[in-house]
Amino acid sequence: RAPSTHSQTGASPPEEFSPRGSRAFKRGDPPMNTEGKYICNFSDDCFGQTFERKCEWSKHMDKHDRPYRCPHPSCAKLQGFTYSGGLLRHEREVHGKHGGPKAQLVCPFTDCKRHSGKGFTRKENLNEHLRRVHNGKEATSQQDSML
Repeated sequence: RAPSTHSQTGASPPEEFSPRGSRAFKRGDPPMNTEGKYICNFSDDCFGQTFERKCEWSKHMDKHDRPYRCPHPSCAKLQGFTYSGGLLRHEREVHGKHGGPKAQLVCPFTDCKRHSGKGFTRKENLNEHLRRVHNGKEATSQQDSML
C-alpha cells in the first residue's frame, strides 16, 4: 500500500464517515481513594463507587461520558453512545453503513400496523412491542421461526 500523501503534504485528510467510531476524548488518570481503589467522581448517585481495576472504572465512566459519537453531520446534537457497539448499530441502522440495516422483523399479528410496512430492526424491540401492544401474547411456532 502506498504511503498517504496527506502526511507528506501536510494537508489534513478529508473528513470521513468513520466505520468504527472512536472516543471523543482521552480520559485522564482516574482518581483513587486511600486504599488504592479507583473511584467514580461523577456527581450523581454513584459518586464514590469504587473499582478494583482501572478497566472497570473506565467502563463505568463510559456510562457518564458516552464517548462514542457519530461523526455524521446530521447527528451533531445526538448524545454519544456508551460503547462502540452502540455506535456501530446506529451507523448501520440510521446511515446504512456496515452492510446496511438488517432485514426488518415484522409483527406476527396480521391486524397490527407493524405487520406490514415499518417493522423492527432488532428482535428485542419486536419482543417489547409484543409485550406492550399485544399484552405479551406469544407468536405461533411458525412465526417464531421468522424471528
